[in-house]
Amino acid sequence: RYLVPALLPDTQPGSYTKLWGPIASKEHVYQLGRVYEFKFLPLGFFSRLFVRILHLPGVEAQEYWNTGIIISMDDEQAIIRYNPTEYKLTMNVRGTQGSPSRGQLLRFLIESVETVIEGWYETDVDISVPCSHCVEAGSYSPFMFSMEECAQQVTSGNGKPFVMCRGVRKVRIDAIAPDISFADMMTKRIDFKELNLIKVIGTGAFGQVYEAKLNENSVAVKVLEKQKKQQFSEFDEPEDLEFKRFNEFQREVWIMSCIRHAKLVRLEGISTNPPSMIMELLPMGDLYHILYPTKKPAATNQELSS
Repeated sequence: RYLVPALLPDTQPGSYTKLWGPIASKEHVYQLGRVYEFKFLPLGFFSRLFVRILHLPGVEAQEYWNTGIIISMDDEQAIIRYNPTEYKLTMNVRGTQGSPSRGQLLRFLIESVETVIEGWYETDVDISVPCSHCVEAGSYSPFMFSMEECAQQVTSGNGKPFVMCRGVRKVRIDAIAPDISFADMMTKRIDFKELNLIKVIGTGAFGQVYEAKLNENSVAVKVLEKQKKQQFSEFDEPEDLEFKRFNEFQREVWIMSCIRHAKLVRLEGISTNPPSMIMELLPMGDLYHILYPTKKPAATNQELSS
């Protein structure tokens, strides 16, 4: 069986309402969302994303048309719609309150979008998060939070894990964007106060890497540090660059959490204040300095066979 996204019907199917009705009519259901508004995109964008989504493990397509698709995975359901006139992509995910897989499908969809953008369509994009209270109340125009605002609240360390809807209502970030607050990784959460930092052992793209002790076990801690003002050029937008660093950090955390292999570095946990990755400590140091040591080894008569 072959599926060509560009040849699918332009109109939504008749089963749309049955599969994806108003959330206000559904009890004990949450809805998460993400909106991407691009400056420009060529015609093939949604077709590539469409195919990539269908190849996600565990995803089942329930209905699709030329500019949209409804899918399910475990006990979550999602709808992805693209407006080619406005270059606007909207993703919504629903599930039952208290579900252990809350936010997992959203994670997969976000990673799919990011991969397609980086691999094929490097372009400027504004990302927004719809207010969950507005959505659950049945609002057709929910208040939209910027991703930068949500990320700033998570990384600021000010003890305010919420944003303000229309300047009146407090909305918890973990309720609208569990991926940003790492709320979908509760089993990996570690209080930073439990770590005893010993010394700096390296510097990564996000900040310094420390050797530390966690419950008497040696670990490596990669801390996302804010860049200093002198590190920005006059053409840089500090807030945009900080968000990009946080976004890369967040994606690395998620990818590392999915990797389980005896030959690969293990993610022990994460901390949100400050944002940190607690990883397995490799006592021999990083691979680069093993392959390219700074000191040349003493000459020997032994030759390596080819």
